[in-house]
Amino acid sequence: MKIKVEQMIYLGLAFLLAGAFIWFLTGIGIVTAIAGVFVFVVGSFLGVDLVRMIRKTEEMPKGKFDKTDKWKYLVSMVFLILLTAEALFISRYFSRDMTGVFASVGVGAMVVVGLLISGIEANKVVTGEKANLE
Repeated sequence: MKIKVEQMIYLGLAFLLAGAFIWFLTGIGIVTAIAGVFVFVVGSFLGVDLVRMIRKTEEMPKGKFDKTDKWKYLVSMVFLILLTAEALFISRYFSRDMTGVFASVGVGAMVVVGLLISGIEANKVVTGEKANLE
């Protein structure tokens, strides 16, 4: 099994665990912490991929660069959107406070977008397309 497939399996497992904990646990502090940990897992998953991509780009000839694996960012956003939908459902039909989950997932979405932009810009800097940042 390829490393990328294993990474996606582990991210999917983390998503399922976070979703189950959010569904079954009722304490807002615990649920918020679980959502925050999932955001950390997503950030770590994409951050390591970003570093790998930049290192791979450094080894390429000037002017060429490694494309960002946007599907990983898309899958991460889908997981965050599904957690938001779950929290909306729980909030609406079970009258539980899910504001911490909404905040954590919102921050997670910003992290995903920020890492995607960083990857694109870092590729340009490494290949000399942009002047190095000082």
